[in-house]
Amino acid sequence: MNNLDEFDLDFWNWLNMFMEIHSKFSDLGMLYNTKDLREEDIKNIKLIRELFNRIDDYAIDNLILMKKEIFGGYYTIKVNGSYYDIGHSESMSDSTYFCRKNNNPDNYINYEDIINNKPVSNKEVIIKLLKDVKEHFQALQRMGVSHSSVYEYVTTHDEKTSSL
Repeated sequence: MNNLDEFDLDFWNWLNMFMEIHSKFSDLGMLYNTKDLREEDIKNIKLIRELFNRIDDYAIDNLILMKKEIFGGYYTIKVNGSYYDIGHSESMSDSTYFCRKNNNPDNYINYEDIINNKPVSNKEVIIKLLKDVKEHFQALQRMGVSHSSVYEYVTTHDEKTSSL
């Protein structure tokens, strides 16, 4: 995000009010037909792309996975007691950014953590585990085991039912 000030209290107040009318929206869908939108709506809808990119940068830095959907994904954020899914979707011809209200989040990123660039509490543990995994993965590669074999084994076998 180029300018954090763009996401000030006015933006979040606007989003909260806008979401009362539109429980979800995409920039592409809303900006295609702007006749019922105010100038402020258009300006703020265009900011959804920058907001997503800011959240995505923070998530990548903190090893937070995007929640996947068929043609894209989203992050759930908490701002001023409200929860929003901010996401990105792509088709062969279009790229769109979206926002939807989430009244029942299973997990979320606190937007204040993004603003303050606060690392997730277990980041160091995750990094250590990933380094260990990398060493084991490289050893498997040297033995000729493919990426896809490792992935398939890890995702389809559990300790109780696996035997070698």
